Amino acid sequence: MEHDAKKMGERLHQLCKDLDISAKKLADSVGVSRQTVSQWQKGEMTPNSVMLMRLCSTLRTSPEYIMIGEHRSSQTDIDLELLERVHNTGSDIINFTKLES
Repeated sequence: MEHDAKKMGERLHQLCKDLDISAKKLADSVGVSRQTVSQWQKGEMTPNSVMLMRLCSTLRTSPEYIMIGEHRSSQTDIDLELLERVHNTGSDIINFTKLES
């Protein structure tokens, strides 16, 4: 499935609505302006890899869900602690690890 900026924006908007997170609160959490979040939600822009990881951490979802609307089975066990560390450091190097059962 291909990435579609408009659909990605709709998913971001719905996730925020489901979690009762305002655009301003999301913007503050990921370190961008409210206008940037609005542009993402309208499909006018897409987040870079660091912002995508921060969105995943805040919205407790996978990059695949935000970008294409699907959860790959290997991504359903994303290590949220790792995402939180990425969120806090702004690291450009992202490594996913599966949670150990």
